[in-house]
Amino acid sequence: MKRATNLLLASRFFSEVFGAICFHNDALDGYVDLNNGRHLETLAVYFPNRLDLYDEETKSRLSKEAGDDFYERYCGAVGKMACGMLSSKLLVAYYLDDAVLGICNFIKGGLKGGCDLIFDYFCGIEVNSLANGASHFLESVQTNNGLAITKGNLIQPTVEEFLFADRSSTLEKSEFFRLRKKSKYYPIVEKQEMMDKILAVFPHETKDFCALAERRFQRFQQSFARLTKEEFSAFEKDMGITSS
Repeated sequence: MKRATNLLLASRFFSEVFGAICFHNDALDGYVDLNNGRHLETLAVYFPNRLDLYDEETKSRLSKEAGDDFYERYCGAVGKMACGMLSSKLLVAYYLDDAVLGICNFIKGGLKGGCDLIFDYFCGIEVNSLANGASHFLESVQTNNGLAITKGNLIQPTVEEFLFADRSSTLEKSEFFRLRKKSKYYPIVEKQEMMDKILAVFPHETKDFCALAERRFQRFQQSFARLTKEEFSAFEKDMGITSS
């Protein structure tokens, strides 16, 4: 049985809940074998939309993995050029001597309903520690497997319901990496300390991951600019953005 990691659990979550296409430890995402006790784990998460047909690199990769109709994997994307779950995200876990130094998300662009924070959760952040209701979903979001992502519900318990309920999950839960925090609030100081440790051991690799995420976002933006006025209005509606 493959050892459970945050990124493998994230792959299962996003693929089953949103029909995402995930790539684990793929060289296209900057994964490389290292030495001196250093080890990387990468996960690229693509939320497929018809909009991806405009970008040849993305289209080729997703078609090879999931077939030409990859943009119909997520029920909320069917019939739309772009829905509120879209674009690609990159997670990277950094290991030193088999211990996790930390996990970073290289995310450009937002997701519907506050679903961006699910990525924070898989980076080991206690999303429950967010203040002023930010730990709740902002909108209800369609899911492929019936998981209830409902406006006002807490994000972290919803994710953990999928991960750990009705499963033989003791091993998985015990191995889940969580960033230790010293206060009850969002761990800003602890995240900075984590980044300092990562940059001390993986300075060049982290720079490369930042550049890769930026390049993919810029290509996506170029495709996004091709939406018609009607398609863009439909996207805003799906995101819950309305004109005053």
